[in-house]
Amino acid sequence: MHSIILLFLCGQTVPPSPEAWRDAWIAGATTRIERACAQGFATDEPLGAKQARWRADFLESMGLSPLPERTPLRPVITGAVETDKFKVEKIHFQSRPGLYVTANLYLPRNPGGPCPAVLYVCGHATFAREVKGSDGSVARVAYGSKVPYQHHPALFAENGYACLILDTLQLGEIEGTHHGTHRHGRWWWHNRGFTPAGVELWNAMRALDYLESRPEVDGKRLAVTGRSGGGATSWWLGAADPRVRAIVPVAGLADLRAHLIQGEMEPNLPGCVTGHCDCMYFHNVAGLDFAQVIALCAPRATLLGNSDRDAIFPVGGYRRPASLARMAFSQAGKPEAFALMETSGGHLDTPELRQGAMGWIDRHAAGVTPRDLNNRKPAPLDPDLLKVFTSLPTDQRNTTVDEWFVPVANHPIPQTESEAAKWLSTQPGRLKAELARTSFAHWPRDHRAPPRLLSSQVVGERLVQKWSLEVEPGLELPVMIHSPARGLAGKMARIMLGQPVQSEEKQRGLVAAGEVLVMFAPRGTGESEWRDTHPGPNGKPAPHMTRRRLALLGATVESGQVFDTVQLIQALDGIPETTGMPLTIQAQGSMGVNALYASIFTHRPISLELTEIPPTHKDGPHYLHVSRWLEVPQAIAISQASSIRFSRANPLDSGWNWLEAMNRLGPKPPKWLSP
Repeated sequence: MHSIILLFLCGQTVPPSPEAWRDAWIAGATTRIERACAQGFATDEPLGAKQARWRADFLESMGLSPLPERTPLRPVITGAVETDKFKVEKIHFQSRPGLYVTANLYLPRNPGGPCPAVLYVCGHATFAREVKGSDGSVARVAYGSKVPYQHHPALFAENGYACLILDTLQLGEIEGTHHGTHRHGRWWWHNRGFTPAGVELWNAMRALDYLESRPEVDGKRLAVTGRSGGGATSWWLGAADPRVRAIVPVAGLADLRAHLIQGEMEPNLPGCVTGHCDCMYFHNVAGLDFAQVIALCAPRATLLGNSDRDAIFPVGGYRRPASLARMAFSQAGKPEAFALMETSGGHLDTPELRQGAMGWIDRHAAGVTPRDLNNRKPAPLDPDLLKVFTSLPTDQRNTTVDEWFVPVANHPIPQTESEAAKWLSTQPGRLKAELARTSFAHWPRDHRAPPRLLSSQVVGERLVQKWSLEVEPGLELPVMIHSPARGLAGKMARIMLGQPVQSEEKQRGLVAAGEVLVMFAPRGTGESEWRDTHPGPNGKPAPHMTRRRLALLGATVESGQVFDTVQLIQALDGIPETTGMPLTIQAQGSMGVNALYASIFTHRPISLELTEIPPTHKDGPHYLHVSRWLEVPQAIAISQASSIRFSRANPLDSGWNWLEAMNRLGPKPPKWLSP
């Protein structure tokens, strides 16, 4: 029989529920970004310098750093229709080769010279028909978002503007998707740095190129507007491209707090992120808040339009960033160039919002006295008159844009010893710096709290302790340690990462052999394994979409797990049973890759024993933008672990060829071994 001695060294705290742990993480990270944003506005740094830095960060978060090459647009006018007030040209162009943008260009009947132009970017309405084939099959034929939004460009053309209205990536005549992480589980979008918001922004920038090429257009009098998803794209374009003189996003912006933790109406009280698709969001690797997006428009004339009962763009969500952004316009000497237009109602296209947009663009883009629309909404044209394609192009790449739009890392397989040596001498430091700057930039800096001993007991020949490790301010995780009892010192510490040894006999055997067992479950696993739901308005679980929330904070679940592992490695020097002891981390699959990345960011000597390691990040673990810099084989090569033994999940995958070449041509003996 084992003798058991219980020692209660401190009062054991009851941990919060896993969902409370998750929510505290999100709330704390949101608050840190808000404070940093406010401090950024308050500094004496020249506005131009701030904007240059924020714009670079913004474009990187959009997957547009560096900007793609401005390849030939190859515009084609496939037809035209004329009314008594305007002409409509049916156009397509390629913003990148094979990335088709379908559009209609509305031109006034008698412009009297080059006229001011408006780019109208659409939201999430569309028009499609079901067409029956001769064989009885039914096919969906998409006409695009330009059909339900056609009254907007018609109004502008009736009032002397050229107006180009774009279909969106998802709701164009060639239908792509905005819902990779919202609905389809494409978490590898995070790895690649891909967001459809970046595609919509690039398409809008190239649309300006097209407008500037038209002789009917005065390229110095350009404006952009749109509502809902088009409101968001209006913000993106205004922030990224200085060519637009007047910017009028309608119902397209809220701050991080509104998106993530503080909505104002059901069903979005816990945050509005569940009500939006991926075109509304960038991957926030730089820790921006939306006030900085507004500030990037300064000093150009910017009108923020919204309604006061909009469930997905709540009042506080746009008033808070508007208040901060005013500081940028004041600093630019143009406080009057920013205004907030609030109307009564929900998420609707109202006459008041249309009138406000027209008046602002009249005054600040065309330089004319604002015109009264008299609540007019032009009668719609038949959708067949607006359709660009009669058949879709076979070389289109719209439907696969997520697989190629953002370039990923290219590490050629070394062919000689000198090539391998050059890579090892030049790349590890660079890659670690890029990971720290993007994938792991959300880690709290300089947070290191001593571990707290919660309980200790002797079980036979083992001393069993439970410790609490504060990995982030206010967020704690349990650590279980089994070590030899009766004053015997262990020879090494084995960290079982995310896979505690379940067998009592196995535990006894390892400890008897002189090992100290450290069992640790990073956030989102073990005692902190949360459900991806929150209470809905009817009391039933509603989707929480934790991973999408985290991307807006520059984080992923797994990048947080890497940080927890780094914190654990550091904390073990503060626990008597493991101080100064050689460490080995044992882990499997995605958790093994987490251990690998932790070894890049710790200087304490460790060895790794990993099983079922994947060659790429596509199936996990997911870190923001990691595939822009490297994949798992390169992470093995830059690890600071003293030795790495691993088995491969897909031994025949060509992704391992690079590491095999490095193994053959690099230093001998290699520190990484794979059976």
